[in-house]
Amino acid sequence: MQQTSFDPASTYRPVRLRAGESLHIPVRAGTAVQVLAGSVRLAGPARWLADTVYRAPQQLGEGQWHLVEDGGWLELEAAPGAAPAHLVLAGPASAQFSPGARTLGEPY
Repeated sequence: MQQTSFDPASTYRPVRLRAGESLHIPVRAGTAVQVLAGSVRLAGPARWLADTVYRAPQQLGEGQWHLVEDGGWLELEAAPGAAPAHLVLAGPASAQFSPGARTLGEPY
């Protein structure tokens, strides 16, 4: 798992999603998303694949995180019929990635 240190007073945003609930939010390239509890399906900003628009969905479980490579609309959906999902988004202005640093969900 990748590690990161960050300034939580900057662009740090906690999010809670009930089972089956989804959130569509604009993000900048470099935004980090970490799941603190539960699981979510994440679909990143749209990309072109040949002549078709494509959004690569992926499942993130507790403790996992994803770094958004391109800015655009992000879709987050909590697993239906499961416990609520708790996650955090940290904007690129505050995320500085380095090995051995704290994870996004840890207090400092």
